[in-house]
Amino acid sequence: EQVVDKQKISTYNFLFGGGIEKRRGKTRLQGYYGAIAMIMFGGGKTTYTYGNELTETNQTLTSSFNQPSGLISNTKGSTFGINLNGFVGAEYFIMPKVSLGGEYWLGIGYTQTSDGKENYESWDNTNNVPSHYIRKTGGTSSFDFGTKYATGVRVFLNLHF
Repeated sequence: EQVVDKQKISTYNFLFGGGIEKRRGKTRLQGYYGAIAMIMFGGGKTTYTYGNELTETNQTLTSSFNQPSGLISNTKGSTFGINLNGFVGAEYFIMPKVSLGGEYWLGIGYTQTSDGKENYESWDNTNNVPSHYIRKTGGTSSFDFGTKYATGVRVFLNLHF
């Protein structure tokens, strides 16, 4: 008889932002520049259900997933981020509503993730029952300047409607 291991992944990410773009030039060649500010919130959780449950005869949880033995759930810490991106570019109209262009993005941002937790289940040989324990995972924070929060260099073909 075959059993099935199940993995359930839930994540959420909310990104709110706004920006401004200014243009220069009224001929076929137009330059532009601007900025975009964004705020991000996110998090997630992964849960595992094992086809072969923990019992006296099966004291080690194994699965087809690549995770530590006995891991029941992994809750990521909440993430908050804020960034500001600037861009500059040029657009050349090869036909009235068709243009080729290029742009460069540069950004600065801060991201912080709070502590998460991992829930494990293992066999307690002393009491002959399953036992649970929780391990905290460390949070992180980073401050970056460069193209991490933006696209860097981009070349494009635009069709204007």
